[in-house]
Amino acid sequence: MFEALLKDPDEFGIRVTMVWIPMLPGDSEAAASKAAAEIFSNTEATHFYDGERLVGKAFARVIGAEKGEVAWDFYMFFRRGQVWTSDPPTPEDWVHQLEDANWADPMRYRTGAALLAELEQAARRIG
Repeated sequence: MFEALLKDPDEFGIRVTMVWIPMLPGDSEAAASKAAAEIFSNTEATHFYDGERLVGKAFARVIGAEKGEVAWDFYMFFRRGQVWTSDPPTPEDWVHQLEDANWADPMRYRTGAALLAELEQAARRIG
């Protein structure tokens, strides 16, 4: 299902943008570029590397995190036509995979099949 979102986002009426952030040992621009080329080579996703975690910090602020937190392993959905200013708008829907992050809403934590099902449902609702 996740692959379907990436390979044919038009089917869901969405555009996919992936932001790669160095959060774990071994994360780097080269590693992100390699993963994008190998794992997502046949997709319609746009990829960016955020070495300074600026995008991750901005998204964390938007969903209510304290200053300095970084949103990563997050999936955010925005309505078409939403205006972005100096900070991104609040997402229409979002889920995350950060089990131990006390600042990320535990009701939005998903992994495995539950994550894939939630992503598909959100894409269909938003798209």
